[in-house]
Amino acid sequence: MSRADAVRTGTEADAVGAARLHTSELPEGFLVTLGTPFLVRLYTRVVRFRGSFLLVMGDESDIDGFVAVAERTGDLYREFLRRDGVRAGLAAVPALARAPRRTWETLRYGTGGADLSDLPDAEILSVAVAPRARGRGVGRALVAAATDELGARGVGAVRVVTAADNEPARRMYGAAGFSPRATTEVHAGVEQVVLAWP
Repeated sequence: MSRADAVRTGTEADAVGAARLHTSELPEGFLVTLGTPFLVRLYTRVVRFRGSFLLVMGDESDIDGFVAVAERTGDLYREFLRRDGVRAGLAAVPALARAPRRTWETLRYGTGGADLSDLPDAEILSVAVAPRARGRGVGRALVAAATDELGARGVGAVRVVTAADNEPARRMYGAAGFSPRATTEVHAGVEQVVLAWP
């Protein structure tokens, strides 16, 4: 599989596939609890916002994997809240009402609540690979394409946050040249590690 042949820039039409894959393959995260319509809006904004991008493998109807990246996470979150916040919030009211603290923690992380000042501003927000595509290097190809795209945008470093006990993700990022730089708790009581490249 050639990375150049397989990875493509995501479009708005890919937002549904990315949201579905996020829901099925990243079920432990808070965003999943807000529902697929919320995630579709979020990934649509990732595609539309000039400071972020979505890369995918596969076709719109059945993507094998995706990576979502923001040059500055806080800027993306503010744009999402400004343009999509009301509609996305209305769709997610039941989940937001059940977990107001986690909602606040998520927003604080993206807009300056966590002290990540000594780490790169750019961030890999999510990576997901369909079960049928695992073991084929899809995740590695997506992460490599993401760092290539950031380089083309003049961004020379990027961070990613993953669960401290997520060994497969940590191995994948390590193989891509990421190294552990800090620990954090986006949500209280959930230890996470921040890795950065290069």
